[in-house]
Amino acid sequence: GHPRTIRTKSAKKLCQNVPAVLALSGTPIVNRPAEFFPTLNIVRPDLFPSFHAFAGEFCDPKLRPWGWDYSGASNLDKLHDSLQGVMIRRRKADVLSQLPPKTRTVVPVPMRDRKAYDEAVMDFRGWARKNLGGKATRTLKAEQLTRLGYLKQLAALGSLPAKREWADEWLATSGNGKMIVFGIHHKVVDALHEHWDGRSVLVTGNVTGRKRQLAVDQFARDPKVRVFIGNLQAAGTGWNGQAASAVAFAELGWRPGDHTQAEDRAHRIHQDKHVDVFYLVARNSIEERLA
Repeated sequence: GHPRTIRTKSAKKLCQNVPAVLALSGTPIVNRPAEFFPTLNIVRPDLFPSFHAFAGEFCDPKLRPWGWDYSGASNLDKLHDSLQGVMIRRRKADVLSQLPPKTRTVVPVPMRDRKAYDEAVMDFRGWARKNLGGKATRTLKAEQLTRLGYLKQLAALGSLPAKREWADEWLATSGNGKMIVFGIHHKVVDALHEHWDGRSVLVTGNVTGRKRQLAVDQFARDPKVRVFIGNLQAAGTGWNGQAASAVAFAELGWRPGDHTQAEDRAHRIHQDKHVDVFYLVARNSIEERLA
């Protein structure tokens, strides 16, 4: 069976014989009425007992060669009216005064490519000799700390595709919200900048003076530029990023204070704006321990 069906059946089982059920969703239901049915059926089985009746009225069913297609929508005004008393929608703007100024969330993501990381964990000396060439001897002298530094880099690179996907999802579902994304290594921030070509600005240690100010202004004023990508050291202090409603860390630094300062690019004292802060960490890696 489809994982979504299995999940729905399990959720239904859990709700049986429970006197009151609240269904919470972080995202509005925007795709098609059919997706709404399982939730409505769990919350109010008396009003929404049967999928076929629901689909017949609200999903504009079409007979296709393979069977019925319920991906359409019909009688939406009636559906809207029948949701009064069933559904409460709160937009962020309506509840801002009740939210804390900052919410921090750690988001574990899979490492798509674990090979290099696992190799460096198991046999750092072998990995260093193979990948660092002439630098290997110097590196191995200060082995422990250097090893952790390289593991950090490998974890970030191995999980970068998943972190990018997560941020794409945020951008797709947050209307026209803007996000600041911090990284540390050039490979990471350059790859992100390339991924959001035309929709992002990049500030690293090499971007100074007028160029830096230009990037900050563009992020603040241009609705097309939705992502500010910054190196944690170079862009973590000294500029105002209040245009952003979220901050995400694609890599973690060693010092918690650096992160607090970087978070505060988007959140200023005495403002009533709520900022979401996300720490994106590679599962089963040094990043989890650091977080």
